[in-house]
Parts: sequence; structure tokens; C-alpha cells
Amino acid sequence: MKIALIGSGSFGSTMSIILASNLLDRKINTPLFMYIRRKELLDTLNDKRIHPDYPALSNVLFPKNIKFSSSIEEVLSDATHLVFSTPSKYAKSMLLNIKGKISKETKIISLVKGFFIDDDNNFMRISTLIKEILEIDYANICTLSGPNVYTELASNYDMKNPIH
Repeated sequence: MKIALIGSGSFGSTMSIILASNLLDRKINTPLFMYIRRKELLDTLNDKRIHPDYPALSNVLFPKNIKFSSSIEEVLSDATHLVFSTPSKYAKSMLLNIKGKISKETKIISLVKGFFIDDDNNFMRISTLIKEILEIDYANICTLSGPNVYTELASNYDMKNPIH
């Protein structure tokens, strides 16, 4: 099993911490590979293991089993699971960048909020965009939706019973 995560914003980062912590808690010896586009953020995450851009994450250490990389190819290579967390307005361009780098059997968990709006102002669900661009069956795509809860998750809110 290899888990890849695209998106180093507040929600993607928070979910990477939760997923990696759950892997450790369950003694699953597999790293989570996280794509980091910005060099300065990559350096900070590798050196200090904290995310400097979000106050709720400033005191939360990223678990040691998260491997940060600016190489999308390294992050996606042989991924069995992909957590996709980019702003909806960048979803299409990121999916086009991902295309051909993952298997059609890869399980995708979308954390993307909102819809994709095409040039004709037609709305499309992000799961549909994923299916069409990556040519992945809907059975391999799921979405996580809800309110913006990253601050509560990051501050260890009810982490005695973490999300599994």
C-alpha cells in the first residue's frame, strides 16, 4: 500500500496528520507521501515538521511517517491511494498533471470543496472531473464533504476518538 496526498493547504495538511497518525497507531508500516509545490514550505516541513501558514497548525507536528516531496512523480509512483485536496479552481490543471502518473485502479479520496466550472459556466462535480480526466471508474472515487473543520481537527478536537 502507498498513500499519496496532493494539496498542502489547511485541510489537506490536517488530513495528512490524521491519516499518518492513524497508520502509526495501527502499526501499519507505510509512509504517506505528500506533494509540496513551494520550496520554502517543503524546507520548513522537512526541517521543523510544522506548517507555518495556518495558525491552527502552528503547534501541530507532522508525524515522522509523512514524506514530503516536490516531485509529483515520486509522490504518485505506485500509489494505491490518492488523497486529492486542491482548491476547486485548480483541480482541473492538477488532474491533468496527475494523468498518466497513477494506475486506473488507484483509490481516490477527494477533499475538494465546491464544483468545477467550465468555460461555458457549466457546473461539474469534482468526482466527475476526476473520472473524466483520469479515466478512473466511479467505484474507485469517494469524496469527503462537510463544513470547514480543519481548526477543530488540528487542535486535537476529540482526538481520543480519531476519524478512521
